Amino acid sequence: MADGLADSGMGERWGRFRDGSLVPLLSRPYVLPAGFFVLTFLVYWFVGPQNTIFDNHINQANSLLHGHLDLVPEHSGFITEPALKDGKMYLQHGLGPALLLLPAVAIWGLSVNQTLVSVLMGALMAPVVLAIVKKMVPGLSAQIWLTVLFMFGTIFWFTASNGGVWFLSHTMAVFFLFIAIYFTIVRRNPLVAGLCLGAAYLSRQTTIMALPFFLIMFAGVWIEDALDRPFARRVRPAPLIQSGAGLAVILLRRVATAPLVQLGLGLLVGFVLIFLRFEDAPEKPLWRRVQITPWGQLGLGLGVFLMVSFVLNFLRFSNPLEGGYSYSEQVHQEELAHVFSHGLLDISYIPRHIPVFIEGLPIFSRDAPYVLPSRDGQAIWATTPAFFLALFAGIKDRRIIVVGAVALALMVAVIVSGELGRALDLGWGRWDFPLGIHLLPLWAMIAVAILVAWRSKDKLILACWAAIIATMIPIFIFAATGWSQFGYRYALDIHPFLFLLVLKAVAGGVRWQHKSLIAASVLINFWGVVWIYQFDEGGLFSPEGFLDLEWFRF
Repeated sequence: MADGLADSGMGERWGRFRDGSLVPLLSRPYVLPAGFFVLTFLVYWFVGPQNTIFDNHINQANSLLHGHLDLVPEHSGFITEPALKDGKMYLQHGLGPALLLLPAVAIWGLSVNQTLVSVLMGALMAPVVLAIVKKMVPGLSAQIWLTVLFMFGTIFWFTASNGGVWFLSHTMAVFFLFIAIYFTIVRRNPLVAGLCLGAAYLSRQTTIMALPFFLIMFAGVWIEDALDRPFARRVRPAPLIQSGAGLAVILLRRVATAPLVQLGLGLLVGFVLIFLRFEDAPEKPLWRRVQITPWGQLGLGLGVFLMVSFVLNFLRFSNPLEGGYSYSEQVHQEELAHVFSHGLLDISYIPRHIPVFIEGLPIFSRDAPYVLPSRDGQAIWATTPAFFLALFAGIKDRRIIVVGAVALALMVAVIVSGELGRALDLGWGRWDFPLGIHLLPLWAMIAVAILVAWRSKDKLILACWAAIIATMIPIFIFAATGWSQFGYRYALDIHPFLFLLVLKAVAGGVRWQHKSLIAASVLINFWGVVWIYQFDEGGLFSPEGFLDLEWFRF
């Protein structure tokens, strides 16, 4: 009895402290953003590797400062995976991080810690994520949960903590995508949004495919609001045909860099014109409602970095659209010839990505440590199960929600049980379903989510799916799948838009089921970061491998 009274008293004191001191403190404008910045920096840095030998961006920055566009050995440290042309080595990744590092390298030279830069950038992103969450979701507790989700419940934690040449490119791309989204949703400014999208493009070329998101989200700025019209009268076949024609080019041609441009043009024509038709008003022609200034602002901001990229690419490879991948040393390695059997981009590569993107799981073993992160990668839901919520954004019909959740749970059960049976020799292997029919719940829920958003005229949800679909097409037709990695790192290009869909899905409140998925996401990513950075061979506290075990493998 006394213990119960004591517990009750402690609960009351906690409640008074929370409501009287903690909540008002965290509600101050700069306390929570500063707190997330500090927390993110400390966690990313002290749980991460704190250094990397793959510091090609530092090498490139130093070579630029010495007047060289190529990677000059005397001005560089260790060089990995260079692009080879005319006897010179070039950086095959986007030059954005190298350009950003120029001031630091000018002062400290090659001693700049590339991982520290990556961690700092990741920490600076936390207040931006928080600001977007605050705009879309009410309630302090919900805002904290959702900010924690992205900063510690996605593979961005692993990526930003790494700092290697591949991962810094991803970190910078996601960083600038979020700032572009901030200036689209929180403080609407097409010019700054375009600049930030251009900066993301300098790190990851595929991020340019997110342009439909910004065109659609700013549609209210450059065209007048539409009047309500029947669904049938809003649909026009011409944009669909134009989109299909642009997409057909990529399906019929198998070349290196041109398909990305062709695909981009087709998708932009399709997504934007379809949406503008969706917004069309009967009493005034579309061309009379278009405002030129916002288009110019977005285009000017984006165009600055596009031109920088085109000029640098032309000076290095005599092709403004060639980023260096066609000249990668990997393309010429005999042991990797099977990877690039049809060049860099080809639709025959799609079956390589689906098993990683949707079906990839950890490695299960009968021996310690029993469950290991796979270097091949893990499915996006297997690293962030909370992203399942994105499929329910905008859906209000409880019947659809229940049926969809059950179907997705069955899909996960089939995938996991099949892998457990194969890995642990339980008497059954991975289920072999024709035409990937076991993935039908996922594709069906995506289709339903888009249809519901279309019928409800939800601009944000449509814009997010436009960016996700457009971005994943060139990723899926790329030869490599991103290994060695934790999760599926190419999907980081769409993480910000999946996150926005999650925010829409939980806008009414973060309930227990949402918190459960967020907690699971954080635990999975904590497991991956600790297993890889701390316990695996070369980890900060286990240079020979913790307990002499293998913690991360193919």
